[in-house]
Amino acid sequence: MRGKRLVVALLPLVLVTTTWRTGVLMGLVVMVAAVAATWIFGLIQHYLPPASRLACQIIVVGTLIGLVDLWLTLLYPERRQQLGIYLPLATVSCLLLVSEALEAGLSGFGRAIRRAVSAGGGYLGLLLLVGGLRELLGRLNPLALTSAGGFLSFGLLLGVMAALSRRVGSERAIAGLFRRDAR
Repeated sequence: MRGKRLVVALLPLVLVTTTWRTGVLMGLVVMVAAVAATWIFGLIQHYLPPASRLACQIIVVGTLIGLVDLWLTLLYPERRQQLGIYLPLATVSCLLLVSEALEAGLSGFGRAIRRAVSAGGGYLGLLLLVGGLRELLGRLNPLALTSAGGFLSFGLLLGVMAALSRRVGSERAIAGLFRRDAR
């Protein structure tokens, strides 16, 4: 179930990341909001009844994304316009990342923050990768800059990851992409 929830968090990836710049911008928004929400919720969750924790998570994440939206609108309106209607969708992505971080951090506050930074960084990296791939492919074929191109780019990356995981094992597949000594 955990993997399915994280795939839902990747929906803005298909629609927003037509260039690496928009990928980085959306990734930074989600990463900052996820870390801040994990930090805030980690401080207040012990004072909340268990039945109201999910509602509070939604309120905290929605408020943070709303504040980032206002900040971008005031200071960088052209960047805000690039994200369009999909910036509020970052709330869903961020909420799922925060839930994962809090689940992983049941043994401690510091672990939850590290998990949020790690998940946010991975999300940012994936958005950067897909945005860069779509930008390169868009120079060859304008289809890559459409939503269909986003699905194709994401599918291509999933295929590469599946091939790597079969070839070197699922634990080393991702590590092999980012570290030279893992090979």
